[in-house]
Amino acid sequence: MHARLAIAALAVAALVPLAAPAQVRAGIGGDYVFDGDGIFELTLSVEGRLARRVAVEGRFGGLVVTNSSPTLGVPLDFGLRLTPGGRAYVEALVGPWIFFRGDAVRGHGEFGFGLEQRAFSFGIAVGFLTNANAMIGARLGWRL
Repeated sequence: MHARLAIAALAVAALVPLAAPAQVRAGIGGDYVFDGDGIFELTLSVEGRLARRVAVEGRFGGLVVTNSSPTLGVPLDFGLRLTPGGRAYVEALVGPWIFFRGDAVRGHGEFGFGLEQRAFSFGIAVGFLTNANAMIGARLGWRL
């Protein structure tokens, strides 16, 4: 049910004309998963403005899970980013993460907030990864 709702919301968002050209952001992140794993990510985000302070985004890249047997993967997320005023932002992301060992596809959800300048952003994220546990992490981003 939730997956259908998310797909419908993304389809509607894709049909809305964008208020500004899409922007691209390179990012790096590190997460601590409360089952003892660490996850490091390198990502690329494409962001399209729906309104002055509202944007939809797609994020993809590569990740490595650091544990006794490191695992590589691909994070794929779609989300909504709000910049209510000033330099603060709030975002919500959801999507599948693909791993090359163990559970191949896991669901990921994340809520993040932070500060951004014109070309640089820094934030904190809390979320979950199915078949794992809750996670908390930090994000750095650079607009290209």
